[in-house]
Amino acid sequence: MKTKLIIFFFISTWLALIVRVFSLSINSHSHYVKLSQQNTIKHEMIAPVRGEIVDIKGRPIAINKLGFRLQLAPHLTGKKNKEVLYKELEVLKKLLPSLSIKDMLKNYKKKESFYNHNYIDIVHFVPYDEILPVYSILNLRENIKIIPAPKRYYPYENIAAHMIGYVARANKKDISKDKLLGLIGYVGKTGIEKYYNNYLQGKSGIRKIQVNASNQKVAELSYSKADEDKKLKLTIDMELQTYMSKLFEGKVGAMVVMNVDGSILAAGSFPDYDLNIFVSGMSYKMYDDLASSLDHPFTNKLINGLYPPGSSIKPMLGLLYISTDLSSKWQVDCKSSLHLGGRTFRCWKRKGHRGTKIVKAIRESCDDYFYKGSLILGNHKMSTGLKRYGLGKKTGVDLPNEFIGVVPSRRMET
Repeated sequence: MKTKLIIFFFISTWLALIVRVFSLSINSHSHYVKLSQQNTIKHEMIAPVRGEIVDIKGRPIAINKLGFRLQLAPHLTGKKNKEVLYKELEVLKKLLPSLSIKDMLKNYKKKESFYNHNYIDIVHFVPYDEILPVYSILNLRENIKIIPAPKRYYPYENIAAHMIGYVARANKKDISKDKLLGLIGYVGKTGIEKYYNNYLQGKSGIRKIQVNASNQKVAELSYSKADEDKKLKLTIDMELQTYMSKLFEGKVGAMVVMNVDGSILAAGSFPDYDLNIFVSGMSYKMYDDLASSLDHPFTNKLINGLYPPGSSIKPMLGLLYISTDLSSKWQVDCKSSLHLGGRTFRCWKRKGHRGTKIVKAIRESCDDYFYKGSLILGNHKMSTGLKRYGLGKKTGVDLPNEFIGVVPSRRMET
């Protein structure tokens, strides 16, 4: 009996081993091949260059300044490599005096991890002119990598700032939505830069590299170029835009100049600000001064300002009058004032316009004509008609976060 049990146990053990070997070698073969390839083949994403923005005549509005990003090899914070880390930082400081060892060390420690085998960004941007004289020296150091890194630049600075918008460092929320931003580092935050961000930033390329156990490059297996440098041409004319900005110096307001086909030739919200400070960074005081200003320079008054329409609404009201309850022959005797509900509503002309029909009312902007016409037409018909003309709806302009105006009505809208 004991002999049978021993034989049974021996056969069962071998059968289990055979089944496990079969599972590993046959059933799980593709899985382990994939893991093996991941250990030996490294995929490097190639950052695309952000496309430029130009005006209707090809003048550059948003361009890229050529520069470089500096990286250090990982795993240099341990006891054995600590001296190497500080030595490399000192070399960088000596060759590039504008850099800060404290800031570089802070950036390094922020990303350093036992599980991270990629080089770590310690300086996000060094101008081309600064790094060119020392490029060959730094390129020979195996712990330092120099990566091309263009930086956004706005040559017109504050002109058309609210329309163009700006790019800034991508935060964790941005990166969680688009992994490519972790590589690029910058994303459109406002204006056209944000609205057309996906088009302007392009798509990354991929380089497949074979590496050894020490994560050292053995060979480049394949290379696919990034889809990049997509130019965006606007309808605005920067010459006209500059003239508009001069007219609004020291003033608060907004202005739009449109072509007969509806395209925007110039548009500005004032006061404005230099777009480059959001790329390079600004002091807390500078930001607080802008944010707390009573003139609201951060508010895009073109699409976020809600104001009474004023006399611009008169042609639409006039058309409603003569196409519904009133005729083109209907007229008022404008005596410059209308008493209603304990208030006096005045026309801009002190002596009044006297006998006024629709053509004269629009030509001379007679307030009294439209006051009295509105009393006949009524709130509901005015509200319904004005909404047909597009009031109370988004214009569809290609700028983000457009606000919607209000067209008052006494009836609940469904």
